[in-house]
Amino acid sequence: MSEISYSASGVDIEAGDRAVELMKASIAKATRPEV
Repeated sequence: MSEISYSASGVDIEAGDRAVELMKASIAKATRPEV
């Protein structure tokens, strides 16, 4: 059985990490006391 990597499957881990960093500020603004 051959090993399949994330990148071979089309997943870009670095792009995902960048997306999370870009979303953090927006997510923090969405936090409310009642949630």
